[in-house]
Amino acid sequence: SRTSDSSSSSSSSSSSSSSSFSQGDSRSAGSGASAADYVKTGTSTVRYNASEISKKATSAKVPATVKIGGKTYQVTTISAGAFKGYTSLKNLSIGKNVKKIGTGAFDGCTNLKNLTIHSRNLTKKNVKGAFSGSSVKAVQVPVPKLNLYKKIFTKENTGSKGKLTVKAKSKTSKTTK
Repeated sequence: SRTSDSSSSSSSSSSSSSSSFSQGDSRSAGSGASAADYVKTGTSTVRYNASEISKKATSAKVPATVKIGGKTYQVTTISAGAFKGYTSLKNLSIGKNVKKIGTGAFDGCTNLKNLTIHSRNLTKKNVKGAFSGSSVKAVQVPVPKLNLYKKIFTKENTGSKGKLTVKAKSKTSKTTK
């Protein structure tokens, strides 16, 4: 069952949901660029199931955490097809708790150029095919993961047709995790 919850991961106020949130249940949460449908996968974890931002949005954020029914959950997975067909999407930020990105999650995101990864938990196996049909040009990654992520975020894995730059995020710039 799907229920709306207007709580945001960045909001200090929380609204309680009258129904329980059981494993496998789906809830809408977040706001702005992180509005999405989330599916409970564990005691304190959820999967970013489907973006609820406009398909005309140019930026999106998969947050590290989201508050649902007054409880904070870690966002650990992005579902297959979560952003499929978001042709206007140019910039994407992926939160620090994401461990897996489903196949075709960004399929058809032909204008996706800039990807900021906050997670240190991704593997080549867990992102394989996620960016097929996209056209990423620049990927910013955590400093300690630069060498590994250069092997993961290749032209083949990002759909990039031209030059692809994978670089460490600047320690001095303010980033949203």
